[in-house]
Amino acid sequence: MTMDLANVAAVENGSKEQIIGHLCWYSIGEDHYDRNELRKKLLQNGFTEEDLPNEIRTSDAFRRATKDIETKRVETNQEGVYKNYIVRNVCANEQFIQRNIVEETVDSKGQKLSYKENEVILLFNKNNEQISMGIVNPGTMAEELGEEACKLFEIYKTCHNGQAVRYMANDILKTMSPTPVRPSGGVYFIPAKHENKLRRLVNLLNSLSKGEAFLIPLIKTDENQDMLQRKVLEHLDSTLKSCQELAKQEKVPAAQFKMLANDAKRVLKDMADYREIVGEALSKMESYQTLIQGAIQSLLDKASEQPDRRKKEFK
Repeated sequence: MTMDLANVAAVENGSKEQIIGHLCWYSIGEDHYDRNELRKKLLQNGFTEEDLPNEIRTSDAFRRATKDIETKRVETNQEGVYKNYIVRNVCANEQFIQRNIVEETVDSKGQKLSYKENEVILLFNKNNEQISMGIVNPGTMAEELGEEACKLFEIYKTCHNGQAVRYMANDILKTMSPTPVRPSGGVYFIPAKHENKLRRLVNLLNSLSKGEAFLIPLIKTDENQDMLQRKVLEHLDSTLKSCQELAKQEKVPAAQFKMLANDAKRVLKDMADYREIVGEALSKMESYQTLIQGAIQSLLDKASEQPDRRKKEFK
């Protein structure tokens, strides 16, 4: 089912119609989002430091910087022959992380012609949090990529990428009882009680260099209520099926069982904001809630059955 926003009944300024909530959508492009600047913007919009993405670890900045310089299908002076520059993990211990830039020569069919496994050696010292670089063949593209990795490392030590900021925005949105209203995702209904917080989030995202966010207030009409009834039930049905499908699987980390169980608990808690909105669909909503509670218990039982494997897989 698709949703045409042009047909949604919105509220004009000054309208006395009852607002039942807002539709909201946003996008956050890839950029270097300085953590200190992000902190300032959060505080300016009434959020707290707890809403920031996880603290940036220098070891993660090193891995991210070295991964981002990988380059494939670089043309050579031979027709149909290309070079790939790939970063390989060599070792990691309490003191160092070593990653090498590998030069791989392949033909147009992907057949490997040659393989140089240590064109550049990048070594991250965990004690002083610095990078050192060893070069086997100076003046090559591998050396240029190694230098680029060192530059990116200095940026990534203090900056988040777009994905981290998108996770941050999504975590904040989850505190406002969101219901997805498009099958492909990206557009959410937020009950009216969260309007102030939603507007603060929209202001925050619009202040980012490559962020934008929008909201449309919805008035109480039969069409809007019918739409929300369907979307709430679809949301509950999707949550139930996700829990049931995961509970059937055996080789799943316990942490994943618990993560989905917590998400399902949040969805059930959110439904308190929808009791008046869903109207005649209330009984169906309550039936789903009962089924989801049982599915959550199944997930938690699964998680408790395999604590040892969780420890092993998440070292």
